[in-house]
Amino acid sequence: MRAQTFTDWAMIDASNKCSVPVSPGNYELERVLDPLMGGKDPWLVIKGTKIGFSEGWWRSHSHPSWGNQQIVIEGE
Repeated sequence: MRAQTFTDWAMIDASNKCSVPVSPGNYELERVLDPLMGGKDPWLVIKGTKIGFSEGWWRSHSHPSWGNQQIVIEGE
């Protein structure tokens, strides 16, 4: 699965429990279990990292009404 972002985001790095800047671009994502709470809610993170958000957050930003903050998700 891939995501294209069009603006800077402050995403969560669950491995360090901190916020990190992520520049606009194309990113390969992978689905993981919630890395912060260990719950069953899936997260989408940048492949090979623990940087991302809940899948619901990513999907809520995939609507065109978000303008330059829209995130285009392709794939699964």
